[in-house]
Amino acid sequence: MRRLSASSALVAIILGTLLASPAAATPPTHETFSDTFDIDFGDEICGFPLLAHVEQTVTLKTFFDRDGNPTGGILTGPIFVTFSSGDATVQLAIPGPSFFDAGGNLVKGTGTWATFTSDGRFVWAAGNIVFDEFGNASQITGAEVNICDLF
Repeated sequence: MRRLSASSALVAIILGTLLASPAAATPPTHETFSDTFDIDFGDEICGFPLLAHVEQTVTLKTFFDRDGNPTGGILTGPIFVTFSSGDATVQLAIPGPSFFDAGGNLVKGTGTWATFTSDGRFVWAAGNIVFDEFGNASQITGAEVNICDLF
């Protein structure tokens, strides 16, 4: 009977430690940003003038370990971009989300994106995206369309 009680106590201690560990971590922070801005790409990207008007309201959730050190983050929220060239316009919803490492570097994205690739293309991508150390898409699993081809 003593052996059963000791085993039960040991299991209770182990489960208590495992269940209490996440509670000891610093809670994540949430920051929401709203912004509207324009980007003039000139004719360097597509060979013709390209403008982008961006409207976004995004939330950055940052995760921390129990010592308060950031371990990663996720950026979510609606982002709408209106690309224009001459009289033609293309509107895209590109909400992501975006996933960051502990240093705040973009490492992965899912959903829809307007992004540059490692080989210099400017694409609308949908699916899973892996980013290189420069913030360019190095791997896209899913659909992709050259944004310049939309005009």
